[in-house]
Amino acid sequence: MVSDGKWTPEIIRRFWDYVGEQPYQQDLCFSNQLGKGILQFLIESHSLREGMSALDYGCGPGFLLQYLLSQGLICYGVDSSSKQIDLINNDFSNSPNWMGARVAFQPPLPFPDASFDLIICVEVLEHLMPEMQEAIPIEIFRLLKPKGRVLFTAPNNEDLDKNKVYCPFCETRFHRRQHLRSLNSKDMFSILKSLGFNILFCESIDFKGLQSRHFNITWKSWDLRFFFKTFSLLKNQVMDILDPKPFPQGRVFRTRSRCNSNTPHLCALVEKP
Repeated sequence: MVSDGKWTPEIIRRFWDYVGEQPYQQDLCFSNQLGKGILQFLIESHSLREGMSALDYGCGPGFLLQYLLSQGLICYGVDSSSKQIDLINNDFSNSPNWMGARVAFQPPLPFPDASFDLIICVEVLEHLMPEMQEAIPIEIFRLLKPKGRVLFTAPNNEDLDKNKVYCPFCETRFHRRQHLRSLNSKDMFSILKSLGFNILFCESIDFKGLQSRHFNITWKSWDLRFFFKTFSLLKNQVMDILDPKPFPQGRVFRTRSRCNSNTPHLCALVEKP
């Protein structure tokens, strides 16, 4: 008789310790695949400035932190996996703006109130057990400075059953990436608004479209569809210069990120009053 696996904090920790030891799994990491797109979103939303303090909550192997360090941010990380933390502290030990990563995840974290200008919580919310689903955003609110910002991402409206796998040895099925809940933009907006955040952006988005500001043009690219896509982008670039719009209404940004068009990623940028 097949049953659904019951995740516990200890099983979750062991799962991610195992993932962290597998090189091929690092290629599947969200921030490894789309870190440039996430960085571009932060740049276009005017959320970065040199010297600001940043925390990556659930930092994993640190792929996103390397982009933040490249922008001159003073960076910290926390994660539940001690093996991930050891790897990341070793990788960034020579970076002058690296303040270290700690094995921590459940509130309260070992930082005082109002410690950070920016907190990144990328692909974390969908992994949280029920007792942590409100506690983590509340803890993030505590850690954030007034007018500080948080970037949350999660899969958009994921069908959890489609991503479950079966273990024939223990007759158990479980989500292959340890996702415990599915979220959409209405869910995300309601949760964050109820906790007191000001919502700057909360939509579905395609981070892949933000990875590069230019198309990869080859002779094979020049079909009619590519021509119109290029023409549309150039037109939007000119219109953004002649009639600039504040974030997130810029024409090029919305075209490249495909906002609110059933795109795969859910993204919220919020600010503490």
